[in-house]
Amino acid sequence: MSTNIESVGLDKIQNTEYSQSFWGKQFDFGSIDISTAGSSGAEISLQNVADARHVREMISSLSTEYASRSRRSGADGAEPATASPAVSTRDQMDELIDEVRATRQAMERIEQHLETSSPASDGASADEEPSN
Repeated sequence: MSTNIESVGLDKIQNTEYSQSFWGKQFDFGSIDISTAGSSGAEISLQNVADARHVREMISSLSTEYASRSRRSGADGAEPATASPAVSTRDQMDELIDEVRATRQAMERIEQHLETSSPASDGASADEEPSN
């Protein structure tokens, strides 16, 4: 079993299409193809999607709404829409750094516990780095 994950920013979506086979019409499922700027054909294809028409309409609506917000924020003198992902990325990096620090602290506590609870059986000091 395999997994393939693809993502496209809402600002890159140019076209969405959906199709249904005979059985898809009977059981309300279909396929959605998403094309982006500069692509030839569909870049992302979603198969066997329940209520494909509604999902396609939601994707198109979100893409249109995103483009509209981007135009409005650029026209009213506010920072361009590209500033928002930078803030989001900064927040994500801060969260990631906090998580790495917490993990490091947890590992140091585990290491201290291991050093105090059991002597080294191979004669090597616990402070020595393993050689690669």
